[in-house]
Amino acid sequence: MDSAKGPQAGAAGREFVIAAGGYRDIEGRLVLDWEIESQPRPELSDDVLQELDSLRQEVAELTERMDFTERLLASSRREELDNPNRMDRPSEDHR
Repeated sequence: MDSAKGPQAGAAGREFVIAAGGYRDIEGRLVLDWEIESQPRPELSDDVLQELDSLRQEVAELTERMDFTERLLASSRREELDNPNRMDRPSEDHR
């Protein structure tokens, strides 16, 4: 029998590691179930879904307001840089 064709030749690339013991996640909790999909997701009530939709709308509105404010501040700053000698306050002669 050719030594290259012995029982070990066909086992190349088929290594298994069997480990035992308790495994913990990053927070120190014991990992009991390795199957992520095995845990059923709870159904959300209509009230929760409505509240979620309301929160999404509020976040969208706040995002728009923040974008507007950032653009307003940027244009004001740009105007200051373009006109450094411009005086925003009236001089004492114009009171």
